[in-house]
Amino acid sequence: MNLKKFMEQKADEEFSSVLSDSEKEYCRQLEAEYPVKDIRDKRRFWVFFSCAFAILVAAVITISIIFSPHNSSPLKYQGEKKSVDSTIADLNSDTKYFDISLVENARCKVSLSYDVESGDKLYYGLEARGLFETSQFIFVINPDYNYEFKKFEGEEQQKQLSGYEINYVSRDLIDSSQYTAWIKIKTETAYITCTQSPSRGDQAFFDYVQSVINVK
Repeated sequence: MNLKKFMEQKADEEFSSVLSDSEKEYCRQLEAEYPVKDIRDKRRFWVFFSCAFAILVAAVITISIIFSPHNSSPLKYQGEKKSVDSTIADLNSDTKYFDISLVENARCKVSLSYDVESGDKLYYGLEARGLFETSQFIFVINPDYNYEFKKFEGEEQQKQLSGYEINYVSRDLIDSSQYTAWIKIKTETAYITCTQSPSRGDQAFFDYVQSVINVK
């Protein structure tokens, strides 16, 4: 066997080794249906099939990585966070879509939470009291921060209010009602936990939320 034939034989063996048994069988069927002229054409056929298969596998892997949900939404701000006292004016200044300007400072407590490492602002907390309501509002102003909100178990409902839709879950106690709710406007989300005592119904809850949250 001369060197040229030896190299051609080794090339055939190497290209065959990257294929599974089923793929080799498929290639044999193609060769039987479309016979090649000589060993050189056969080698070219295997080279072409192997390259095409490798390109297809690489394309599938690349697309999977690009469109992976973990890749499109990387986890950020997993380090230490701190909170400082703030004001309604600061809260309203840092929100792009929520208008909180109607809330009186004397009837609420405002705090700002930020990431210690980067100094980036993450969300504002607002504790407020109404005539019949005790509530906490969380305004997430950083679109890259994932706030873990614990909503009540139960049927999730929606209600269209003035300028936004509210999603909520309610539960009735003996002499009060409790709500967990959330409102999303573009890149900002407001989370609400509210206790209504005595219970006055869903519409009273909606009216209370709209007395706090408006749209800019």
